[in-house]
Amino acid sequence: MVNYPILFEYKDLIAGKGFLAGVAIAGRALLREDEEGFWMHGVKPGGICADGDSQKEAAAEFRTLYRTVLYDIAAEAPDFECLQDEVRKFYEDEDRVLAKAWNEAVSEVRRGGLASDWLNKQPAESPRSVEVVRIALDDGGRPDLPTRRPEPNFNAPDGLARAA
Repeated sequence: MVNYPILFEYKDLIAGKGFLAGVAIAGRALLREDEEGFWMHGVKPGGICADGDSQKEAAAEFRTLYRTVLYDIAAEAPDFECLQDEVRKFYEDEDRVLAKAWNEAVSEVRRGGLASDWLNKQPAESPRSVEVVRIALDDGGRPDLPTRRPEPNFNAPDGLARAA
């Protein structure tokens, strides 16, 4: 099994109950390659795991699952402050076992024992954080524009491509 220490950054616009929120995250994940394929495990935030036949498939599925967690939080949050608190709690939930494996993988990269031409490099000490901000709703002073109150049901995973 080969472990790759991954740093990721995602930005999402999330609809809540009467508000929009921007969520920016800089997190860590451990990408594992074995004879069955690739597995991407959340380190911080923890609790997310996705697989795929390639590193790109596993990373794409991980991204989808991460976004689904945000949608679930938004569906439960009665207001922006609650969403902000819950997203921060989710982010702070570090998987300590995977964090140890992530640090070992970083050491392996630094020793030159793990080469990957498909990954760009960034210092492992790069700042990691989460930011949740309220997005102002403004019709630009145009009462003729149709408006709808934001609701969590606006959040939806991307659909699969299908043959027509």
